[in-house]
Amino acid sequence: MKLKLCENNRWSVDVARMVEKEFHRLKVQIVPCLRKCGPCAEMLVASLDGETLRARYGDDLLRQLRQMGLK
Repeated sequence: MKLKLCENNRWSVDVARMVEKEFHRLKVQIVPCLRKCGPCAEMLVASLDGETLRARYGDDLLRQLRQMGLK
């Protein structure tokens, strides 16, 4: 499974590290653009195998991934 984070979001690098530490099965990439213009500057936007995830903070994204049973 691939998780893509937008490089335009200031939290992407930190969140990528958090996800890689907890979810070893996920391949995490920071990409130039997710084509979800606008929200990336204000909140964390990620793409998990094409499904868009949005979170206010990195912990919120981790919680969403846990709820999806990815652990």
